[in-house]
Amino acid sequence: MLKFLGYAGSVFTFGVVGISIFELHTNPAFQHIGDVIYYVISTMSTVGFGDKTSITTGGRIITVMMILMSLGLIALFSALMAALFIETKLREEMGMNPIKTKNHILLIGWNMKGRKIIERLHNDPHHKGTEVVIIADLDNKPIQDDAVFFVRYKNLLDTQMLLRASADTAQKIIVLANYEQKFGADAFTTTHCMLARKVNPEAQIIVEMLNIHAREYFEIAGANDIIGVGELGGLMITEACLGNQSDVLAVLDKLKTG
Repeated sequence: MLKFLGYAGSVFTFGVVGISIFELHTNPAFQHIGDVIYYVISTMSTVGFGDKTSITTGGRIITVMMILMSLGLIALFSALMAALFIETKLREEMGMNPIKTKNHILLIGWNMKGRKIIERLHNDPHHKGTEVVIIADLDNKPIQDDAVFFVRYKNLLDTQMLLRASADTAQKIIVLANYEQKFGADAFTTTHCMLARKVNPEAQIIVEMLNIHAREYFEIAGANDIIGVGELGGLMITEACLGNQSDVLAVLDKLKTG
């Protein structure tokens, strides 16, 4: 952008000086410096209203040179805008931008259940269009959805990273287990739950548990709903998030009986 501004300033200065030398007080259309500045700006924009024209040979040469340089200026500006747009989209896809929102659903971590949970939430009439923010140790946004945003963290999650995902204003927080971690996965999930509760004391927190012996730790960490891992885990996590607390067991029984 500084390069563009410098180039634009150079073209503007060249035009003002050149037109002032050849046209000011020589051409009746240029009585003062304001006329020159107006003419230079309209020429640089390639609009050329036609209310002022150069009459001297030198002034016409300056005008042609300004037009040619302005075409390059417009091309440079277009390239800068395209690059800025691409950079912004790349930063969004890579989770590098903080997300400012509220009353959203925050998804901490990512596994095979994440996509189904989001689809089920957005298919629910009461949560259709509800924004979902994913914060996970991933290289790119895991799901393409205009209502889903992504914040990336590396290795260890902390409160500052949670605040980048607006965890303090989330209405519900889902903490998913890391299936790739063979040992201590529930310990990390518990830590994420504790951090989420510290940042947001009011949100409903739903956690996915791998080991039934970790239930007490999740309760101490501040989890409202603790869902065991399994094929039905994703469904039960979603039902808990939707507020269908009394329907969770009914759904489970229905699926068991076919």
